[in-house]
Amino acid sequence: MLLRLFTSRQPLLLVSVPLLAALGLLPRIWILAPTGADWTAYPAEGWMAALCSGLPLGDALPAWVLVVAGALRVNQLFNRHQFYPSPVYIPALIYTVASIAFMQQGSALHILAANLFIVAGIDYVLRVSRQPRVLNEYFRGGFWLGLGALLFPPFLLLGIAMWLGIAFLRPFQWREYAVSALAFAVPFIWWIAILFFNDLTEDIWLITRQINTPWLAWWKGSNAMLRIVWIFSAISLLFAIPRLLFPTERASNRARNLAGVFLLYFFVSLAAVIGDARLTGIWNLTALLVPFTVATGVWYAHYRYSLFAPFVFYGWLLSCILYVAQCAGVPYL
Repeated sequence: MLLRLFTSRQPLLLVSVPLLAALGLLPRIWILAPTGADWTAYPAEGWMAALCSGLPLGDALPAWVLVVAGALRVNQLFNRHQFYPSPVYIPALIYTVASIAFMQQGSALHILAANLFIVAGIDYVLRVSRQPRVLNEYFRGGFWLGLGALLFPPFLLLGIAMWLGIAFLRPFQWREYAVSALAFAVPFIWWIAILFFNDLTEDIWLITRQINTPWLAWWKGSNAMLRIVWIFSAISLLFAIPRLLFPTERASNRARNLAGVFLLYFFVSLAAVIGDARLTGIWNLTALLVPFTVATGVWYAHYRYSLFAPFVFYGWLLSCILYVAQCAGVPYL
């Protein structure tokens, strides 16, 4: 039983993450490797496409590195901040499977890279407790969140989530808001300076192309298996959010407070995905990987308290596997 196995205290389970990622990304080497993007909506997307075009395995190797690093980093975040009373490894499994499934619509390497920085930023913000000075944590958190927003501009909204999180965790101190805002802006200052000194100021805008599509175009243009993946993912989130907000009695007070802060990041990330869909016509669910993994990881880790959770988990897992297999060209799928 995967749920029982990955909610046990066995760190060696993390060894399976690179193997699962390699297995899921193997078809990209000869089937799904990109031949070059027709257009890019953001500069970082173009950088990644140019990088992968010169690699012998296409985007398979960079995708594997980013998926594995993201899965391990999210799992560390989950355990460090006690979203479950004891260390578990189900978040690493969820992130690996979800990232591979969501990537089938497009490479999204720039979003996977942004996710790594977003996890680091959230980690530093959540480390804040009752210590008198927290400027170091807020500077580092703001810097990493800003770097993630540079790679995926809709994540600019996370700057709002960072300030709301500060207001939720601590009494008002203007230095904390000023330092976090300055740190968030530092990557963009570097970006502008690099373009200026290289006479590339025409590339200063982070959005390079915009198209308008109907809101339901993403649903009408998807196949049945992908719709099933989305349905199971939505059901998982609907049941996960109450568990995140109202944990069991075993959860510490600090874990309860941090769960509320993390929920802010979830809704702001959802707003970023919606905004990106309006700009590009593509629903990049890869941008929801971090909050999706943590929220559903809390619910699935508490599967003993819910008879419904195991059925949803295995339904979601099976639908993701079948969808990836279908995209890989497996017959009769």
